[in-house]
Amino acid sequence: MADFYIKISSLASSLSNQTDRPITTRNIVTCVKVSSSSSCTAIVADTFRPFLIDLCARWIDSSDSSQALEDKLCALCFLLQPHTEIFPILSSFLQEYFPNSGPLSTIFGAALPGTVTPSHLHRVLLAYYRILVANPELPSHLDWPLDLLSRLFWPQHPDPGVRYLAIRCYALQSGMSEAEREKLENTLLGSMADAECPLEFGIDVHGCPNIIDGWLLPVIEKQRIHDARSAIATDTRDLSMGREDKAMQPFDLSPSVTSIHGVLMFRRYTIDATPVAALVPTNATVNALRTLALHISLRLPVLLTSPPSSGKTLLLSHLASTLHPRVKNQLVTINLADTSIDARSLLGSYVHSTGSRALSNGRKAFSYEP
Repeated sequence: MADFYIKISSLASSLSNQTDRPITTRNIVTCVKVSSSSSCTAIVADTFRPFLIDLCARWIDSSDSSQALEDKLCALCFLLQPHTEIFPILSSFLQEYFPNSGPLSTIFGAALPGTVTPSHLHRVLLAYYRILVANPELPSHLDWPLDLLSRLFWPQHPDPGVRYLAIRCYALQSGMSEAEREKLENTLLGSMADAECPLEFGIDVHGCPNIIDGWLLPVIEKQRIHDARSAIATDTRDLSMGREDKAMQPFDLSPSVTSIHGVLMFRRYTIDATPVAALVPTNATVNALRTLALHISLRLPVLLTSPPSSGKTLLLSHLASTLHPRVKNQLVTINLADTSIDARSLLGSYVHSTGSRALSNGRKAFSYEP
């Protein structure tokens, strides 16, 4: 793997100097294959960041073995926090290949946990942990069971790193308090000051595993995400490679990816042909759509304001129909001019609790109801 930097540089050069379409397709497929390798994911994501969404979206289009699926899952989870725009791809990937089972299903379905190497379990559990850190509610929405995690630390797995990651994932998914989690860790692992907890934290470009102290995982993971985001924010490279005349065309992209005036976005359902847009592309509408697409891809809340009848609904309808072409009622409209709707109807409120929710000492208790 030491010469991988040279291979990536050559691939980037060929992409920028290409003149025919078949080379484009072949090079993109090459990027897709190598980017799922744990030692290559960060390099490919950094080198080909302008169309990273397209590379990741192509993983969903093909069916692979369980090992290849695990590689793709680990790569997506590794990129998830620094590149929040790929979260819809990860969500679709999980619904497609891990419905109602979770990442551990490939391990428990193929062999007994005791026969799986600790390194293998570290990779899958680390991906599981990153999913839960990014969105703790996602496993519950997909009905992932908790018993698969508990079977890795009770009865105790011989590897302390496996037990530690399983406890961390179990605590995040079940909503366990920090005090309860620490008590469980002290019981099954020992105190942080006394117990060793080596953990495999990815593989370097030479193919050697990076071993860290598992107790420091949350700190190391936060630092990794911070450094990756800072590198993206301070990147001053000319990502066009000086060849604006060789821009990628819509037919170069994956069917699951669409370009909103230069902003690549993932769409769950593919279509055979692009429908005729009802929106006339002017400078104002193009800039507005591009800004909306950037904020939505980064999962940022958006407040769109303008005078009445200036096209806000048309912009949103056009964007929704482009990203969700086969879904009806893509927009939910709430008429705030209706005087019967107040803030409590939209945001929820705290109401007085009775019965089992009331406190035994006679004090009033309140619960939040949406």
